[in-house]
Amino acid sequence: MQILLVTNPSAGSSGDQDPAELQVRLERAGSVTRFEAPGPEELKAQLPSAARDVDLVAVAGGDGSLNLVINALEGQLEEANFLLLPGGTGNDLARTLGLPDTALESAHLALSGKRRPLDVWTAEWAGGRHLFVNASMGGFTVEVNKAVDEDLKKKIGPLAFWVGGVKAAKDLTRFTATVNGRKFEECVALGVGSGKTCGGGIEVWPEADPGDGLLDVCILPAASLLEAAKLTAKVRKGDHDDLEAVEAFTAAEVIVEADPAIEMNLDGELVDLCTPVSFRLRGQTHFMVP
Repeated sequence: MQILLVTNPSAGSSGDQDPAELQVRLERAGSVTRFEAPGPEELKAQLPSAARDVDLVAVAGGDGSLNLVINALEGQLEEANFLLLPGGTGNDLARTLGLPDTALESAHLALSGKRRPLDVWTAEWAGGRHLFVNASMGGFTVEVNKAVDEDLKKKIGPLAFWVGGVKAAKDLTRFTATVNGRKFEECVALGVGSGKTCGGGIEVWPEADPGDGLLDVCILPAASLLEAAKLTAKVRKGDHDDLEAVEAFTAAEVIVEADPAIEMNLDGELVDLCTPVSFRLRGQTHFMVP
């Protein structure tokens, strides 16, 4: 088996990753070539050639690192097989796929794992187009993104999201969302998920199936600061569906508008995406899972 190990030394991480140690572990399954690009542009330009004719692309990092790889390899996704070696801050897709907690443990799946089809989604808006595999969130969660820098992620891991939440709560903005023609007032956040979690394990879409060709939509309104506090507590526990105002449904295509316009992330990364935006299925690729 020919394996390409992709590492991203600049990614935020909740733990140390030793690329050499990962390579040794992967070599139990085959011949390993290591690929490391100095930045996103170099990765996009060089990775397609490096990944050509390999049997497995092993990505060491979190959701953001994987997102860069997925976008760089758009033209090869149908034939590609991926192995995610979780080492990011949130590791949300790894949770949905039931991967082991560490990159080294997950490396065993190169030899013993099963191939699982995974949906790849396209987000299109006035300023661009970008692929994602786990989730897109907008509103309050984007403000959390902006309040958390990479140094903080590296120092305290997933706790960085809670620190960012405290900072973002000081300026809670509400908006009116229109999703597939339905209007929702007093929203503080909304998102679409192919995976189950975002923000380091928050189960926004607990019933999501990343291979069913559907996006799970969740719309989170809060008319007052007190309601926002209750909503935040419910979301953290993953039981926000109990709240009458929360809307959740699935759709094969999702079109989001907002007044005022909101910024949305993709797999936890900010890519200058502002509403209106449409989400559609790009196709499927394959991941190694337990």
